[in-house]
Amino acid sequence: GVAIKTLLLMKAYNVATGSVDVETVLLLTKSGFEPAIKLLRNKKLEGYESLKAEKCYICEDLLESSEFLKAVVGKILDKVKEYEFESFLVGTQVDAEILEREERIVSEFGIPFSESIKKEINRELGKKLQEAIGRDVNYRNPDLTILVHFPQGEFSLDVKPLFIYGRYRKLMRGLSQSAGRLHVKANVKAKPSVEEFIGRPLLKLTEAEMVRLHGAGREDVDVLMLGNGRPFVAEVVKPKKRNIELERVKEMIREYSKGAIEVEDLRFTNRKTIAKLKALSQHTTKLYRAVVTFENEVAESQLNLVEEVFRNKVIKQRTPLRVLRRRADKVRSKIVYEVKARKLSNGKVEFLIKCQGGLYVKELITGDEGRTKPSIAEVLENKPIEIVLDVLYIEEFGEDIVPRGC
Repeated sequence: GVAIKTLLLMKAYNVATGSVDVETVLLLTKSGFEPAIKLLRNKKLEGYESLKAEKCYICEDLLESSEFLKAVVGKILDKVKEYEFESFLVGTQVDAEILEREERIVSEFGIPFSESIKKEINRELGKKLQEAIGRDVNYRNPDLTILVHFPQGEFSLDVKPLFIYGRYRKLMRGLSQSAGRLHVKANVKAKPSVEEFIGRPLLKLTEAEMVRLHGAGREDVDVLMLGNGRPFVAEVVKPKKRNIELERVKEMIREYSKGAIEVEDLRFTNRKTIAKLKALSQHTTKLYRAVVTFENEVAESQLNLVEEVFRNKVIKQRTPLRVLRRRADKVRSKIVYEVKARKLSNGKVEFLIKCQGGLYVKELITGDEGRTKPSIAEVLENKPIEIVLDVLYIEEFGEDIVPRGC
């Protein structure tokens, strides 16, 4: 706007001849353009003494008011002091009435090219905040987005979540992965769970509102997660502190869970990793140990048969009865790569089962009333009466799957 007004004034006033297009200068003066006002006074053109600047039709001079912008910036500065951030972005939500007035001007005068008032507000506030805060503006992925409501001068903050990748070991039975629908929230202690034991220390360190745990699959409540651990991403919602020491996070998780949960390979990552973990968990290789007590004695020859049958075997598995209420009823094909069997006593056998992710291992053993075929129970012609299951290994993910940085 200033550039256009300056060009109009230059055209209206010929410095060489001293001629003035009075009508244009008067219009510029009415808009409050200071150089035009000075020219009018210096030339003492007719009516200059009684002429008053009119308020801007669109914003009613709020954008010209240094006090308004100063007050908004001051309120924002008071609030953002609570947050650690390296970059920010300013956005504006402008009242419909103002946008309608702007559109009316464009339409009435047939203006082919124009810039929205929203861009002007964003630019002016952005410049002033950048000077005051000393942080960079980031248009693609800011740590903090400030949404200003114009002309009210109120604002809201959108804080980019922290995403922390890691692998957890669950060393105690009886823990679910999820803390429940509410996840882990500040000032609300959730039930003992993997999500609670990982999320609570992160809440404390980051002063966040909530932590969600996204796992690459999940083990049952009564199953241990051993070996190299299960991949996960902890999503830390609205963190006030971003610069945290991940080694300290590991220590706090171990202390808070009293050794029930251990985490390794912690690193900062981004949101895309969550979808990758979910998708790949159905295809990665996993190794289980199952100690199974059968109804009848098991012969060594039968165990040899099990190993033979389940070598690179495709398993047809209909959704297990125990999860049918929350899973679609359909048949899935999964691969068992290898089974090693070792007799522990007459009716007790240890199985090492190497298989594709997404296979329901308990049902591979029991047959689930014929919904999983073939099954170990079917091959042995023997009914399992107790299963103690542990996850020993989950295939590692590379840097291409879990990028570092936020």
